[in-house]
Amino acid sequence: MSRKQLFAFLSALLAASVAWSCSRSMTSEDEVVGRTPSATIPQNLQQLQPALVKLIKHQVEAVRAAPRNPSAHAALGLIYEANHLGPEARTCFEIAQSLQPDEPMWPHHAAIAAIASGDFDGALTLLRDAAARFPNFPPIQHRFGNALLKTAAYEEAAHAFDRIVRSAPGHCAGYVGLGDVNLRRGRYPEAIELLERAVGLEPGYKKAHYLLGMAYRAIGRDHDAREQLRLGVNAKTRYLEDAWGSKVGKYRVSVSTAIQTSAEHRSHGRMQQAIRVLEDALAFHHEDAELLTNLGTAYLETSETLDALRVF
Repeated sequence: MSRKQLFAFLSALLAASVAWSCSRSMTSEDEVVGRTPSATIPQNLQQLQPALVKLIKHQVEAVRAAPRNPSAHAALGLIYEANHLGPEARTCFEIAQSLQPDEPMWPHHAAIAAIASGDFDGALTLLRDAAARFPNFPPIQHRFGNALLKTAAYEEAAHAFDRIVRSAPGHCAGYVGLGDVNLRRGRYPEAIELLERAVGLEPGYKKAHYLLGMAYRAIGRDHDAREQLRLGVNAKTRYLEDAWGSKVGKYRVSVSTAIQTSAEHRSHGRMQQAIRVLEDALAFHHEDAELLTNLGTAYLETSETLDALRVF
């Protein structure tokens, strides 16, 4: 073999070796990146209520049947969210987000779970990132804006609430948030204008009335303030739901949680939602007397007498 032929042979061998090495490196990286996620299972699974264990196991099997389906992981996360298993819920939604990065509901619920777990800073980080990536998704902007209010980051909060006004101008949430920001900054005329608009859009929202009453009181309109504060007694923030948030009630197994949630809906005049929460819980607790009593009473309040008689 000539020197020229030997050089050509060695060059080809080196090129093949580099190509093989790169191929192995890519295969290894793909194996890491494409690792199939497993189902999230609580360590104390057997200590939970039997009905909840049954529900969890059923969805775990669904995850195992389709481990790269983000909705399967998210449904498991929703079960955990509904039953106050925050860390497990967060893990499920973060897996769903890794599988489907362009879906805003997954980081939204991951943040909800982080808050439920007591990790406010972690939730704020999740919300800040999600708010930047999904500027036209009101539920994230609403929760982000209200979280920012707790840190006195008023300018950033106002930006989040303004995004809600732009993307959902017919909803009162953005106006209430901006009104709250202006009230805290002492800009009372601006706050009043925004909050009056919010009350006009949703007359039954207590928080809008409460904040408007505070703004009236700040400028000396005492009579109007008393009326608005009366309408805003026991005001709470009602966060915007996404499509998956409306499903939480279907997975709520705890009787006490269902009754408490139903009572909150009733206090805001949302009787059909109050009834639906109790009906969903009844699917897991067919003969719970307290649950049946609350459901029957709710039926009576909506004049559904036959349903009330059936339940009682």
